[in-house]
Amino acid sequence: MPKPASRKIKVLFDIASFVSNSVTGIQRVSLEILKRFLQQDDLDITLICSDPKEQQAWRNLNAAIGKNLPFQSKEAECQEQSEPPLPPKSFLRTCEDSVRRYFPRNKLVHIFIETIRKIKWFIKSPPKVTDDIIIERPRSPYLETVVCESDIYFSPFHFSVKEVDGNPNIKQFLILYDVIPLLFPEFYPKHWIERFDPPWKHITPYMFLFPISEQTKTDVLKDFPHLREEQFTVIPLGADEKFCPCSDKAKINTVLKKYKIPPEMPYILSVATMEIRKNFDFVIRCFALFAEKHKEDNKVKNCLLVLTGQKGWKDEKIYDTYDKIPLWIKRKIIFTGYADDEDLPFLYNGAKCFTYMSLYEGFGLPPLEAMQAGTPVIVSNTSSLPEVVGDAGILLDPKDKTALVDAFYRVLTDENLRKELTAKGLEQAKKFSWDKCVEIIYEKMVQ
Repeated sequence: MPKPASRKIKVLFDIASFVSNSVTGIQRVSLEILKRFLQQDDLDITLICSDPKEQQAWRNLNAAIGKNLPFQSKEAECQEQSEPPLPPKSFLRTCEDSVRRYFPRNKLVHIFIETIRKIKWFIKSPPKVTDDIIIERPRSPYLETVVCESDIYFSPFHFSVKEVDGNPNIKQFLILYDVIPLLFPEFYPKHWIERFDPPWKHITPYMFLFPISEQTKTDVLKDFPHLREEQFTVIPLGADEKFCPCSDKAKINTVLKKYKIPPEMPYILSVATMEIRKNFDFVIRCFALFAEKHKEDNKVKNCLLVLTGQKGWKDEKIYDTYDKIPLWIKRKIIFTGYADDEDLPFLYNGAKCFTYMSLYEGFGLPPLEAMQAGTPVIVSNTSSLPEVVGDAGILLDPKDKTALVDAFYRVLTDENLRKELTAKGLEQAKKFSWDKCVEIIYEKMVQ
């Protein structure tokens, strides 16, 4: 990377994406970029948080990065902060987490849980916390001083703090993921869209914008014509180095058994949050057609479908689709729930192929992770996914059932095709890395 002049560049790094206790895609991006920023001797990094739950974000970041990082809070407790205790988990929540983990496919169990919760809320109403209202962090005179002494405000998500917005001398660097809530509001609850929209209105023609794909850049420019094209610098994301081909069958089998996947059975894998945009219900229907069509074919009759991901909005549509298929096909579908980060590479490696039929993506990390692990991929031909996969996978219309059923059979039965897709996928994955991503950002910082 090029070296700037003698003085260090003072960067405010916003850690608001770490408020969530679950590892999200944005958290992955934030963490990979922050780790590389911290390795640069020419950058002086200060952590701040645009979310009022700053202590929670700081705690989650430290857990993710494996060490305590100094943090500039609104109260100036930067070097001596102690971790606040986690709120105790209720007995009902503990039972629910266990039941959902071990009975992910049993609709009656989920209905029972929701009924118990409603009874509890009837007896004692939950606290009035409305998601449709953005809780703003109070303006901090202390942070205003920190901002005045800094050169760049960097946000891995497109939010910023008031203290920064009020200072024209600091450069603002924002990563843009997608505008899907504006393009397809039916994929999100109303309150989420209302939370999503206001921050976009604060993006000005003077900010440095880093869309994660050409598709996102095109979408943003179309919806926000007041922005200038020269503001945009596309930063293709990367996959962690742990996603790589693995020949340790014993380790793979251990992980498969952890998620109740029979090691001796071939399986098709899909990894995403269980929400309607990810099109899991379509994949289930296609797999049911595939299983019915080839139930007498010895080559594929034992194949399973493994769906990995945490609960998402309107996931009941997925389970409704599952409930309508024959019992013998249900037994071939495994919902693992949320998989631990360290287990994902082995789930990819154990799969015969990976499918990702999402209806729209700003980038789509799972297909890249799969290719880097050497797993053949079948993905949607929509949005940014062709940018990520190129000609290294099978790209299909995410509504074409016949095409997906045929693709399943071809990849599962044609060893030469699998080898070809694996080789192409490994080459395609080399075009993406976190080092390249951060180098693009860094070059803009030192200009």
